[in-house]
Amino acid sequence: MNLKKIAEIITLILLVFATLTLSVLLYARFLYPDADYEQITITVEHLTPKVIFAALSLKDYILALLFFIFIYPICYFLLNKKQQLIALLFMSSLSLYLTGYPTHFILNQTKTTLYEQHYIAPKTLQLTFPKQKKNLVLIYLESFEQNFTEEKYYQKNLIPNLQKLQQKGQFVTNFSNLPGATFSVAAIVASQCGIPIRPRTQKNDLYTKSHFLPQAVCFPELLRQNGYQTALIKAADITYTDVDIFAKSHGYEKAIGFDEIIQTYPEDELESHLGTFDGINDKSLFEYAKKQLAAFNPDKPFMLTLFSLDTHGPNYFKAPSCPVVFNDERDAFLCTDKIVADFISWFKTTPYYKNTTIVILGDHLMPYALNNKTPKKRGTYNAFLNLDNSLKLDTTKTYSTYDFAPTILESLNIKLDNRAFGLGRSLFAKEPTLVEQLGFSYLKDALRQKSDTYERFQTPPQKRSGA
Repeated sequence: MNLKKIAEIITLILLVFATLTLSVLLYARFLYPDADYEQITITVEHLTPKVIFAALSLKDYILALLFFIFIYPICYFLLNKKQQLIALLFMSSLSLYLTGYPTHFILNQTKTTLYEQHYIAPKTLQLTFPKQKKNLVLIYLESFEQNFTEEKYYQKNLIPNLQKLQQKGQFVTNFSNLPGATFSVAAIVASQCGIPIRPRTQKNDLYTKSHFLPQAVCFPELLRQNGYQTALIKAADITYTDVDIFAKSHGYEKAIGFDEIIQTYPEDELESHLGTFDGINDKSLFEYAKKQLAAFNPDKPFMLTLFSLDTHGPNYFKAPSCPVVFNDERDAFLCTDKIVADFISWFKTTPYYKNTTIVILGDHLMPYALNNKTPKKRGTYNAFLNLDNSLKLDTTKTYSTYDFAPTILESLNIKLDNRAFGLGRSLFAKEPTLVEQLGFSYLKDALRQKSDTYERFQTPPQKRSGA
């Protein structure tokens, strides 16, 4: 085989690879236009065939294939060799741009002082617990937005029951969607630890086999240290994006996911409990949560965290018991809205309710347009229920997901000396949030810039150096 033939084969392989990569990234951007480098990196690191097949439908594969069919013939059959090399360079550059890496690289040439100046280390906080410690039920709803009430966008209020719960409790609306908190596991970390998720660095790993941000402190740890029973239940595979490692590293006694839940059902019932994304459906999740509540020692306070799944796109799941209204993804939101409201109604009949704060949060914004409509003002759903009369959320505040960490702690009647936790500021306090104090534009960049303090959060315990 002569060199010319070898060069042609190499060019062919490179063209196929470059076209496939570009096709996948173009379609990913079509599905998730706002995904940043952090989200893409962490998602790719945890991709498995199981996740890929669970997340995508036949339609998704066909559309991605169409991108390939459109691009490849142009590059291979219509261009000469010199033009093919230019096409390779162009596709590689465009693929790199679509990952968001250039912005990530530029921002990381500058070190931020955000943490040194504004991070309130949880280990330095003085927490004063009430004489009777309040329980916490913390519910994360997949992709739920506050603006789903707006009929002009969705033809119907998609969260009528959740809206009623808000009206009986308290909530905030001036949301700022900051980096490092824009996807599920990132929202967990931001709202419980007051810090973002950032990709791995060369020196330290965000994830290890047994630790997740090992030098960071999150509020479930503080609750457990003060006598709380703690459990986290996720409808999906809890090992995906290492949520199980996060839970075990940061104060949860129990971390329960799809594999553990499914074992509790007889084989002939399994089908009725399945939902989207290869997980348990929301109805079964909240039924299982009732069992966990019954397993808690009634003489000790508890924190129960739940993660719904049915509204995870691009595939959705609607329980058969819910009516078909639109015959599209909006039905899944209407259904989960009813399931959550039914669970809250049931919980109110239990002896736990009187001494329990219930917090319901949309984990992040919908990653793409629901019903092909995107309102200008968007915010994640939130509701704080069964608060003491002395607690009043400041509804004028501009806030981010990071501010939920101290706010949730104070919703339990726990007094924080600084009214802050990590980068979060309590929404019960008069003091400004960091969005208000520093501005959205500054924070948006600072959260993605290099930080020695943040890298110390990632340092494995055996390498700890006084962080």
